[in-house]
Amino acid sequence: MEEPSLPEGVVQVIKEEEALVDYKMTAVDDTSSEAASDSTDNGTAERAGQLPNPAVKLNKLGKPLGEPTVPGERYSRYDTAHYHAYDAAQHSQLVAHAPVARLPQGSLDYKIYDHYVLFTDAALTKHQIDTIPDTGVRLDDRTAALVLENISDAATLNRSWPAEFDTRGMPRATRVPLGLAAKMWVTAGDVDVDGNVATEDDEGWYYKWWKGLQVLMGQEGNDAGLYLIRPTHEFDRCAGMGFKLSHWAVVQEAPPAEEEEEKDDELFV
Repeated sequence: MEEPSLPEGVVQVIKEEEALVDYKMTAVDDTSSEAASDSTDNGTAERAGQLPNPAVKLNKLGKPLGEPTVPGERYSRYDTAHYHAYDAAQHSQLVAHAPVARLPQGSLDYKIYDHYVLFTDAALTKHQIDTIPDTGVRLDDRTAALVLENISDAATLNRSWPAEFDTRGMPRATRVPLGLAAKMWVTAGDVDVDGNVATEDDEGWYYKWWKGLQVLMGQEGNDAGLYLIRPTHEFDRCAGMGFKLSHWAVVQEAPPAEEEEEKDDELFV
């Protein structure tokens, strides 16, 4: 008796999964010319001494994985304007009566966070991380950057701010930039995550990129249409925060807390 054929979409998914499993099983020991070619195609990974991007293997199936995508309405509507601003007094009453939502595994539906509020504090410094509420809040990009730079435990990040960070401690790929941007000052000679060297003409403020994968450009970058959902199956491009010369900050002003950060640092020397 002839077995029923699977739908084309299901067959494609199976092929992709088989290709990914095959990649994971062979990537470490694969010294063939094909592997060398893949590493060349993924120049950044080669420079970082990492394995080639699995998307290179998957692309051979004819599906364009590994490309940034424009966020659709499903994600883009969860921007800064979607949330009420955090108020300490009101928030304490909110969390006492509202359940703490967590993004279900395998789900990308942010509507479960509709009752959350947006925490943003222009004067917040790295020495005040413990003052950030960890229940019922979304974090703006500047706060998210401070958290990432000062808390390394992935479980803590995911447990405290599940709307922002996945179980690996990475900002969620579909997370839309919120509130204040996270920026860094770049001077001549600095090298970006793509290996480009900044010149004197390039000096200025740039958006921070966590591990070279997730840009934290805040609402200003999102309003300028710069935000794209990051590629799938990517390896880290750098350790910690980096920058890209292609992402010059829209607002070329020092983040509000820069002076406060410097003063705060002096107190802790």
